[in-house]
Amino acid sequence: MKYSEYLTWTIRWKLKKEDREIRKQIDFVRSIGQKSNTVGSSRLDLHSPSAQRVLQAIEDCCMKNGVRAEGIYERKYDVSDSQWYVLKCRHLYAAETNNEIERVDNRKQWSLPVIKAAGIIDGKPREHCWYGVFVPDRFRRYCIAEGIYILRFCWVRDCGRKAGEQYFSMLPEKRIARRLEFTGSWSGPLSRSLKRVTVSQLGGCLERLAEVFASLKINVDACYLEEDMPEEGVGYFCSRTMETTRDLQILIRKDIAEGMIREGAVSRSSLIPVAVLKQPYAGSRIRESAVRMFPDEEVCQQRLLEYEKIVNSERPARKVTDRMALQLLRKRKQEMPEDFNKRMTDDQKNEVREDPYLTLLPYYAFADGFGIDETGEYRFLSYRESRKETVSYRHDMLSEELAEEDRNGIVIACCGDGDRVILNKNGTVRRLDRETAHFSQEWLSVADFMANTVEPL
Repeated sequence: MKYSEYLTWTIRWKLKKEDREIRKQIDFVRSIGQKSNTVGSSRLDLHSPSAQRVLQAIEDCCMKNGVRAEGIYERKYDVSDSQWYVLKCRHLYAAETNNEIERVDNRKQWSLPVIKAAGIIDGKPREHCWYGVFVPDRFRRYCIAEGIYILRFCWVRDCGRKAGEQYFSMLPEKRIARRLEFTGSWSGPLSRSLKRVTVSQLGGCLERLAEVFASLKINVDACYLEEDMPEEGVGYFCSRTMETTRDLQILIRKDIAEGMIREGAVSRSSLIPVAVLKQPYAGSRIRESAVRMFPDEEVCQQRLLEYEKIVNSERPARKVTDRMALQLLRKRKQEMPEDFNKRMTDDQKNEVREDPYLTLLPYYAFADGFGIDETGEYRFLSYRESRKETVSYRHDMLSEELAEEDRNGIVIACCGDGDRVILNKNGTVRRLDRETAHFSQEWLSVADFMANTVEPL
C-alpha cells in the first residue's frame, strides 16, 4: 500500500544561549530554501523533489561544523480509498464537567464522569482517558431510527443548571482484535543495532536518514487488518497503555458514516479515514485489543428513565455568548491559522465605535476577517469589506419588499454561493438568498451565528 513520509528536523548547534541557537537554526533553514517555525524546526516531505538536496545539505552542515541533526519521522499510509473511519473525539474539558466521577454499576465497578451538557458548545463527541467515548443524543437517536442496534448507550448524568443536548457513553458490541503500529527511536551509539533492525524492516527513506541523523524518533500511523473488520460496520479497539489510561477508538464503515453525516448525527470533521491493509507491513508491531466492559442492560434502562426526566424538566436554555463563540474560533484557528486575517490594531478599533458594528468588536479584535467554518461556506468579512458590501447590499435592496430593519442591516459575512449574512439593529442575524431575496436561516445573535457555524453538523 502506498504511503507518504515526512521529517520534522533541527540541528543542535551547541550554542550556550537558546535564542542564538534558534536564530542560527532559522537562518540555516532559510539558506537552503526551506521554511521553519518560530523555534527553528522545519518539516520536509521526503517524497518531494527537493528532499535529497535538503538531506545532503543537513549532512554537509553536520560534518563541517561537528554538530548533530535530530528529527521526527512520520509515515502515513494512503487513506484516499479507505472504507473505514475513526471517530475523532475531543477530550472532556474542565468547563464541561464538575470533575466528579459517579459509580454506575457496583457489580462491575463501572463509573462515568458527571458533565455539564450545556457547557459542550460544539456538540462533538467527547472522550475521557479512562471512562470512554461519549456521543451527543442526536447520534444515539440516529442509530435507533436507522436500526443500528450493534451499539450500546448509557446516559451520562448532566449536573448543569441549564438545558443542553444530553450525552451518552457509547460502545459497539464488536471488538476489533488487532491493530498495526510502530513507534521507535534511536539516539547515540548504543542504538546502532536498533537502527539497523528498524531500517531493514521499515525501509523507505529511513536508510538515508540513518546516515544523516544521530537522533530520530519514528512514528507510523496506526493501521488495521481487513480480515479483522466487523461485518456489521461498527467496532472498537481498546489498548491499555498505562494502568490509568485506556486508548479507545470507535471505527465506523464508510457507508454508515456517510449516512450519519448526511443526517447531522456527526460532523465530517469528527470522522478521520484510517488505513486498512490486506496484510501487515514489514516491521509492524501487532497490538491486541483489550475487552472493554460496559454497563448491563438493566443499568442502561434505569439511566434512560433518569434521562427522560431531565430532558422533560423545565430548565432555562443556554444562551450562547461571545466568549463561547470565540472559544470555538480559537480552536479552529489553531488547526487552520491560514484562514484568519490579523487582528485589528488599537487605532482600527477606535473606528468601530458605532452601532451595530460595536457588537462585532470582539470578533474584529480576534481577527479582522476569517473563514468561519472548515467547509469554506461562510466567511466573516473584515470591517472594510463589510462597509463596502453593505453599500452594495442596500443599493440592491431598494427595489425589494423588505422590512426597514432588514433593508438597513449590515452585511457581516458572505457565503460561497453568493448569499449574504445580515446583522440587524435588533441583534438578530439572517442569511439572505441572493437570487430570491428571501431569508433562509436565522440566528438569535452574532454569537449564536458564529457558534452554530464554526463547526456545522
